[in-house]
Amino acid sequence: MGLLANIFTPDIGATSFKDPAEWLLHSFGGKETTSGVRVSADSSLSLSVYYACIRNISEDIAKLPLRAFTPVGAGREAEPEHPVSILLNERPNEEMTAMSFRTLMTHWALGWGGAIAKIERVGNDVPVGLWPIHPSRIQLERTASGMLRYRVRADKDSGLPGKWYLDQDDVLHIHGLGGGTTGYSVVEYASDSIGLGLAAQRFGASFFGNNAALGGVLEHPEKLSDEAFKHIRSSFTRAYAGPDNAGKVAILEEGMKYSSRTIPNDQAQFIESRKFQIPEICRWFRMPPHKVQDLE
Repeated sequence: MGLLANIFTPDIGATSFKDPAEWLLHSFGGKETTSGVRVSADSSLSLSVYYACIRNISEDIAKLPLRAFTPVGAGREAEPEHPVSILLNERPNEEMTAMSFRTLMTHWALGWGGAIAKIERVGNDVPVGLWPIHPSRIQLERTASGMLRYRVRADKDSGLPGKWYLDQDDVLHIHGLGGGTTGYSVVEYASDSIGLGLAAQRFGASFFGNNAALGGVLEHPEKLSDEAFKHIRSSFTRAYAGPDNAGKVAILEEGMKYSSRTIPNDQAQFIESRKFQIPEICRWFRMPPHKVQDLE
């Protein structure tokens, strides 16, 4: 079938089933937060505690057994050979296992507020495949008859039309938390919490990667040529920048003076800020901190 390669990945020009302007967030790298860091459903995954929460919930749910039942009198009877049972427990499509499919759908339902899969049918409407569609490609509409319709933005290289439609009977839609036709996007509501965590993470990486451990200003009594300026900067950076050079004693020549201009990380409460973000993100998912390896 090959549809998975065409509709699985996000599309910058796509619209969201929750917000028609979602493509703007992709174009500019995510939602602007108070911390100054843009947050999107994809960039949030680079924050370890967010990734761990998503992964734990998604994989735990994916492990649970799913069975199809047929009504029998006042009760029901399990149908392990039913096409739906086979799709959910063995092979949802030609390119995914049941575990990977259910993990992915739960991930999207948590992060985006909903997960969509196209139902492939043959013969007398027998379901033979479930094909996930990235949430950024979906926009929900309601027809004149009151039925839901899913507008899908196709990838330009897929060979499919620029947009196409799925009726609600041809879609498996897993809702996140929330009422109505769509669920809430955790990333949207938790953007400031996630942004603060990403900002602290970026600051720490930048501090160790780019900052001279002495962190200040070199003052030279004379005017430097461009060549001398570049030489002093490069030699000083090589000698004192990076974690391996922390704590070295600087040797200055030609009357140069050094003035510290940085705020120590302990004064900026860097470590405390990073620790605080772990339970903060866990609250959004109702996740016990020890399940994301926070054992304090």
